[in-house]
Amino acid sequence: MFNTVNPATGEVLKNYSLMTDTEIDKTIASAFKSYTSANLSVNLRAQMLSDLAKSFRQQSQTLAAHVSSEMGKPLKDSFAEVEKCALAFDYFSQNLEGFLASQDVPSDYKKSKIVKDAIGPILSVMPWNFPLWQLVRFAAPAVGIGNPILLKHSKVTAGTAQFLQEIFNGVSKNLLFNLTINHDQAALVIRDPRVRGVTLTGSTKAGRAIAKIAGENLKKSVLELGGCDAYVVYANADLAHAAKICAQSRMINNGQSCVAAKRFLIEKPALDQFGLLIGDAGGDFHHTISRHQARFRVRADRCGRIRDAITDLEIGHGTPDGFNHARRFASND
Repeated sequence: MFNTVNPATGEVLKNYSLMTDTEIDKTIASAFKSYTSANLSVNLRAQMLSDLAKSFRQQSQTLAAHVSSEMGKPLKDSFAEVEKCALAFDYFSQNLEGFLASQDVPSDYKKSKIVKDAIGPILSVMPWNFPLWQLVRFAAPAVGIGNPILLKHSKVTAGTAQFLQEIFNGVSKNLLFNLTINHDQAALVIRDPRVRGVTLTGSTKAGRAIAKIAGENLKKSVLELGGCDAYVVYANADLAHAAKICAQSRMINNGQSCVAAKRFLIEKPALDQFGLLIGDAGGDFHHTISRHQARFRVRADRCGRIRDAITDLEIGHGTPDGFNHARRFASND
């Protein structure tokens, strides 16, 4: 049993129970049956993708409300995520025939070609920070080629996952199958011979665990894991502009993004001025995070901590290239 919580208010939104082994087995069986029994033309699958784009736009209010209430991003960001997903469905719909066309290739044989075809149900393990987009960028090509989707979403966005299944079901009940399961159950799903592959967006730790299970069972896997590349500022840069972009990058998606700026290398002559400017840049982000709970800090406070780290507390001894390193932001905070 677990529940979803509105991070802005602390309100419990809904309680959920994990699926039983029998329920999981039935869901996998349904997904596998939809793969083995489906014989849809490319044109029909392209039309499904177009219908999904329309459904996302028609249901944008409800989708955005689910996302913002469960993971906390501003509504305008949630609406933008909905539209980005619709554009992806449109793109694959319009280009599907070309993407799936066979390709003749030279070889020692009389005739050789590359053929693109479905392989069966794919488990999709998705995070909560972009609960729509992370799924759709995988789901659009999966629908296009005919691979049924088994979705294990984050517990944080369980309501969003359920509503996504409703939207997909409105187009066809053979496209997406939502699994309310934990990590141990997900491992059993990967091992199931009816499941032909797995994709994950998540942490390095999760990626290692899933890659290990997939490898042991000779399953294809696609992993998109976190990173922490440096944000480098040279002394001859437009420091006001760099500080503004730095603050925007650190706060993108409420700061919950694998590509958000977290680690800063500032050339020594620019250090003091940049430290002051980054604090000022934080003023643009006031009140987009809840004031109801202290653990959800106002964005400007986080910018202030960047400023303090750069100017006072966290300056390293410098790199060989003459840069100072604000080390605190190598974390996921």
